[in-house]
Amino acid sequence: MSIITAIYEDNLISINEYHRKMTGKIQCKLCKSTLIAKKGEKVIHHFAHKSNYDCDSWYYRENKSQWHFTWQNICKKEHIEKIITKNGIKHIADIYNPGTKSVIEIQNSYLNKYKINDREKFYDNLIWIINLTDSKDYETVFTNGCFVCIKIVNKKKDYVQYMNKQIYFDTRNGICKVIKHIRKDYYICDVIPYQDFLSQYFLDILKKSTNETIKTISHGATYLDFVKLDTKDIEYRIKTEYGIDTIIIFSFVFFLFIILFVR
Repeated sequence: MSIITAIYEDNLISINEYHRKMTGKIQCKLCKSTLIAKKGEKVIHHFAHKSNYDCDSWYYRENKSQWHFTWQNICKKEHIEKIITKNGIKHIADIYNPGTKSVIEIQNSYLNKYKINDREKFYDNLIWIINLTDSKDYETVFTNGCFVCIKIVNKKKDYVQYMNKQIYFDTRNGICKVIKHIRKDYYICDVIPYQDFLSQYFLDILKKSTNETIKTISHGATYLDFVKLDTKDIEYRIKTEYGIDTIIIFSFVFFLFIILFVR
């Protein structure tokens, strides 16, 4: 189990604060057993249980990526890997915002539908951030103003279809809020400015300013990256590349746009 916060001499520390002169016992926040710090050149820096014991079954053998740790590291250490207790059961949440009482789960690796269901039942106020930053993970079917239709092409990401709580895609073009799951691989999304997203879910828990944080998580993207196709471009792509299914999807987005903005 890879974690980046621990207890040292009754104080909470992050892996970034650990150094070799710390000779005392490092403890897991959840089970209080001994941890070892892994800060070599070949692995992402983290703490691991000395006994190779995973005290939270939800973290069992779940490999954490640099992308995952980047999202956690934008937050103050007291708000990451927060222990949530419900009906006497304890689990470690990736990020917890006490102001909004929301849990933010950062998901890169595969989850089966049963684990997804368990987490959504356990955390009352939960959002998912899904890693779609690899260009091989998804395709942009079309854009229309601030709306975009995304097709997930990486089969290892198809677990998203089983999620019922609010989903956000972290893409190479920006943050996309899922507003409609059309079918297995297709999602209608609203492109959300980074500042708005951080203000809604990360208010008062960030280490640095909003602008500095955006530089860390944005992958060089801007809010306008998705909004580059005009109507003719969209119509051409629909007719030549995507066929009748996409025409139906486009019609849905156009209808949604009318409802939301033309009143």
